[in-house]
Amino acid sequence: MTIIFDLEELFRFKCVHPDWVLLLGDKSKNPSRLVGVWKDITSQSMQDLEALVERVLSSEVEAWNFGPRTGLGGLACLDWDWEFLAYRWNKHFGERAKTLTFRTPNMGYRMLYTTAEKENSSPFKRHLHMEFENGGYVAVGGFAEDCEGNKQPYTKITDAPIKVDNSIIVD
Repeated sequence: MTIIFDLEELFRFKCVHPDWVLLLGDKSKNPSRLVGVWKDITSQSMQDLEALVERVLSSEVEAWNFGPRTGLGGLACLDWDWEFLAYRWNKHFGERAKTLTFRTPNMGYRMLYTTAEKENSSPFKRHLHMEFENGGYVAVGGFAEDCEGNKQPYTKITDAPIKVDNSIIVD
């Protein structure tokens, strides 16, 4: 089929984060239709990524986005659906909130951290439309549909080192 995002962006991302496992997602941000059983993938070389791209190019499924598999090496994502809550999070945590961050097509935010925390155990945070991804696929590049069905890009908005914070969820 086809890949609708810039492959050079994918390969640059892999060069910057060589230890990450990068996955490709379909229109609904599902990597399974393109990658197969991806939770078994625990390491990935540049050659492995190139082979994945070749496999996707011969697939009947369109690749819309890409991003890391969280849960490996402590990589986790705070996925904010509501912009105003991400703003308040940033204001409250200040320097601790300055980490690699992407804006989603629906105006949410994905903030990447390295942490020893494994889950969002605080019940009040579930009602804030904030997901803690630690073992899933997190699209950060390419495109997704917005709530009106229009193709919109993921955009890097904070190009900062990924923070190591082992109490960011608890706090």
